[in-house]
Amino acid sequence: MNKVIIIDPVGSKAGMDYYNEHLLESLQNQKINTYLSSNYKSNFVEKNLMIFSSKHYNKKINKIINLIKGYFITLFFMKKNNIDNCIIHIFSSEIKDFILVFIMNLFNIKINLIAHDISGFTKNDNKFIKTYLYKIASNIVVHNNFSKEKLLNILPYIDKKLQVIKHGAFTDMYNAELHRGDSFETLGLDPTKKYVLFFGQIKKVKGLDILIKSFSKINDENIHLIIAGKVWYDDFTIYDDLISKYQLKKRVHKIIRFVTDNERELLFKISSFVVLPYREIYQSGVLLMAMSLKIPVIASSLVPNKEVIENKKNGFLFDEEDDLSKIIIKNIYKGNLLNEISENAYQTMLKEFSWAEIGQKHADYLKRQK
Repeated sequence: MNKVIIIDPVGSKAGMDYYNEHLLESLQNQKINTYLSSNYKSNFVEKNLMIFSSKHYNKKINKIINLIKGYFITLFFMKKNNIDNCIIHIFSSEIKDFILVFIMNLFNIKINLIAHDISGFTKNDNKFIKTYLYKIASNIVVHNNFSKEKLLNILPYIDKKLQVIKHGAFTDMYNAELHRGDSFETLGLDPTKKYVLFFGQIKKVKGLDILIKSFSKINDENIHLIIAGKVWYDDFTIYDDLISKYQLKKRVHKIIRFVTDNERELLFKISSFVVLPYREIYQSGVLLMAMSLKIPVIASSLVPNKEVIENKKNGFLFDEEDDLSKIIIKNIYKGNLLNEISENAYQTMLKEFSWAEIGQKHADYLKRQK
C-alpha cells in the first residue's frame, strides 16, 4: 500500500493549505494513502497531525524549538504507521530546512522535495544546505522549466531525479455569487473608481517601487492602487516615502498585514488588474490565482511569467515602468477586451494547470519508489 505524508510547518500561515489540500485530494484519487503534519485540519487524509503552531514567534530560538519538536512527533507517527515517504515544500536553503531533511534522512525516510523557489531571496540561503537538500532527496519537483534550468546550473548531477510538475490552478476559488457591489461596500471603497491591485508578500524582489513610480504617471484621478500584503524582509517606509513623493496618498489604499482569505476574495473581485511588477521570481501563486479568478494580470516579462502568459491574449507583459503605466491607461476602461482576456486566462488554468493531472504525476513518482 502506498503511503505519503506532507510535512508542512507553514500551512495556513502563508496559504499553503490550499496547495496541500488539492495535492492530497489528487493523490487520494490515485490510490495513495495520504497523511498531513501541519497547523490546520485537512479533509483529505487518513490521519491529520496539527502539531505546528500557527502563531508567529518573536524569538527565532522559540520557532526552531517548536519546529524540531514537531519534526520528531511527526517522525514517531510515521514509524508507528509504517509511512516511509514524505513530501516537503522548499522555499529556501536555511537551517530550518536542513534540520527537517536531516532528521528524515537519518531515519531512512524517502524525501520528496517540492521546490517552489530555488532561492529564498534573502541572505539566509546557505550553499552547503542547498547542496545537501537536493543531494539527499529521492525526488525533486519544480514548477516550471525556468526553475529546472536554474537548479541544474547549480547542481547538474540531480538531473535524473528532477522533474517539472506545474503548480495547480485556483479555479474552484471562483465565486460567481459574490457581487462586486457588496465587495466595495464591505471594503469601504468607492465603486465608481477603478482599482489596480498589488497582492502578496512585500519584499524587494516583488518590485512594489516599480509599480508606485509607474502609477505616478497615471493622472486619472479615478484610477486607484490597492497594496495588500505583509512585509517580508523589507522596509515599507521606502514605499510610503515614494507615495508621499509622488503625492499619491489619496489614490493609494494600504492593507499592510496578513490578508485573510475573505479579504483576498473581496479585493480580487473589485480589481480591474492584478499587477506583478517583479524583478525576480521562480513562479507565482498570485499569478495563477488571479488568472483562475478571472482578473486580468499585468506582469513583468520575466521568463517564468512568459511560460504562463501569452501577451495580450490571456494577460499583459511589460518591460519598463512606462510600459506598465501605458498598459493600465490604455486598457482599464476596455471592459469587453478585459472580459475576453480574463476568460482566456481562466481557460488556460482549466486546461494546463489541472490538479487531476498534477496529482497523477506526483503519484507516478511515489509509486515507483520501493
